[in-house]
Amino acid sequence: MNEAEGCRILLLEDDPCYRSLFIHALARQAPEHEVDFGTTVAEVVAALQERRYDAVVSDLNVPDSSGLETISRLRECARSTPIIALTGDDNPELERQIFAVGAQDYLVKGYVGSRDISRAIHHAVERQHSVNEIESLASDLAESHALLKRQAELLQKKNVKLKRMNELAGEFVDNVSHDLRTPLTVITDYVGLIREGVVGEVNDQQAEMLRKVAVRADDLNNMVDDLLDVSKLDAGMLGCWRRTLQPHQLFEHVRGLLQQRAEVVGVELNIECPDSLPEVFGDAEKATRTLTNLAVNAIKFTGRGGSVLLTAEPDDDASQVIFAVHDNGPGIAPEKLERLFGRFEQEKPAVAPSGKGFGLGLSIARKFARMNLGDLLATSTPGEGSTFQFTMPYAKPTEVFSRWLNERRDPNAPMHLITINVPSAAGADDFDQLLTAELRQDDLLIRVRDTVWSLVLEATPDQFRQWRERLNAQHNAASRNRPAGVLPTFRLPTVTEWGRRHSTVARIQEFRERAEPQRVTPKPHYAARTQPTTTTTTTMTHA
Repeated sequence: MNEAEGCRILLLEDDPCYRSLFIHALARQAPEHEVDFGTTVAEVVAALQERRYDAVVSDLNVPDSSGLETISRLRECARSTPIIALTGDDNPELERQIFAVGAQDYLVKGYVGSRDISRAIHHAVERQHSVNEIESLASDLAESHALLKRQAELLQKKNVKLKRMNELAGEFVDNVSHDLRTPLTVITDYVGLIREGVVGEVNDQQAEMLRKVAVRADDLNNMVDDLLDVSKLDAGMLGCWRRTLQPHQLFEHVRGLLQQRAEVVGVELNIECPDSLPEVFGDAEKATRTLTNLAVNAIKFTGRGGSVLLTAEPDDDASQVIFAVHDNGPGIAPEKLERLFGRFEQEKPAVAPSGKGFGLGLSIARKFARMNLGDLLATSTPGEGSTFQFTMPYAKPTEVFSRWLNERRDPNAPMHLITINVPSAAGADDFDQLLTAELRQDDLLIRVRDTVWSLVLEATPDQFRQWRERLNAQHNAASRNRPAGVLPTFRLPTVTEWGRRHSTVARIQEFRERAEPQRVTPKPHYAARTQPTTTTTTTMTHA
């Protein structure tokens, strides 16, 4: 509704003096508005049944009703019409109660100017319009959900169609998720421009509101990521780009986002990660997603005035780095702790969380941790807080290979150990990207030095030959289109086929003999900082 447009207003007020003051005050500021009135709830309900009104303005105490009951009765018969309450008492608790029973706004008698009335009506109509749209969407979603449920029951009776329907469902999730990204990007960009003052000066209150909008947009973006990841995980199509990583750089990557989250909800955030930690091996994107998920959950459920601590420490006995997120929130009962890692499971917090998700985050985070050859565990004491931690192995080829063997979905599947060489370091990074692009989720690639790779490929002999032909074809295609010239030629001098008869110990021993003698510390593949680093400690507080 435009403020310049007239609207029909129904006033419930039994005091003729205040009713006259209200109508004249509104007429002076907005003569285009039309006002009807009633002196009892019964009269107003009858008027609402006979005619459509854009807004209802109601006193709390009238002859046939009093207090919050008045608003409740009006809301029952005017589900889609905004209601503005009139009250003589201005206190926060009454305000909260008025909103809880369905009013969109309220005005205090004796302090109402004509502009206050017009603006309140305008804002109430706009807010109710948004509520109506949300309820309509919710109804459509409920109908869609019911339809999908009936379809699922039908599909159970027709198993021959199950595979195809599952593929269609995956495509639907992907399409919806991708379609959501465009408006999300627009929202984020415009909020950023407004916050930076590009289109005009922003006061402190507006800046705080915009910051909260940015955080909520990021929440929705994370939900979209979760939906996409679940779809890819279920289809076995989620790739893994494992590399040598510096632990402190993982924290640097998420620092800004987490600082913003902590500041918005008034949580103290500390990060402790010494630069002297050993390098780890894993997918940087999945490691940062895991760290972000755990930290955001801790910030959300700890609540205002709480504190969250992120740490990383070596575990030499297990050849791994332990990344942990500690909070002093309400804690989680032991019988509920493990259930949180199930899909669509969420703990009901003691304090109202700042956002709502699908309950997919911890389930995905644990899968990411295991794809990075570690694990995700949790401990908690009700009333004291919780600790969620995940591990990543040291960047030692034999340790990485041993863990990869333990994570295999089919221990009896045939494997090939392949040593790949290129003649020089020139173009080796691009060749490394080509190799990684040809990996499947269950394969393992380790760059043991700048020009040498060890690849463990789960494949039958025929599948291995097909993979080699595909690699040659992709190498030739990339060389033709590469501005810097052809990719370096590669050799496959050593291929070892492991069948079922080969023991795990024998495989590890042969892998060590192939990879470890050539092992030198490679340059990090994660984005390096330009300045020397020191132990990282960050504190964010919000008054």
